[in-house]
Amino acid sequence: MARWLLAQVAYQALRKDARLREWFKQIKRRRGATIAGVAVMRKLATIIWHMLRNRKTYAECREFCDRLNQPAPRRTSAPARQRGRPPPPPRASALASTRERGDGPMRGRRRRG
Repeated sequence: MARWLLAQVAYQALRKDARLREWFKQIKRRRGATIAGVAVMRKLATIIWHMLRNRKTYAECREFCDRLNQPAPRRTSAPARQRGRPPPPPRASALASTRERGDGPMRGRRRRG
């Protein structure tokens, strides 16, 4: 019963709240309508909880939730090898040059083919 009621509230909120509707559309494009609907229901449940706990209006709690959901400022990252990640191993082009020189893993063995 509570899930059904929350779904009805979400449907009405999507009709009235333009920011929530745009957020829903973004998720719907990426994940599908069902998952986006559940995400809106979860967001509304959080907003309702804050409304009841803090005795605030929908608009005040909506602003609070928007501030929470904003991404953190991005830091400039260092190149991959400076962050402790080793460089990728050599690929086929590097192995081909060792075969041509004759000092690769097949040195001294007879090749098939």
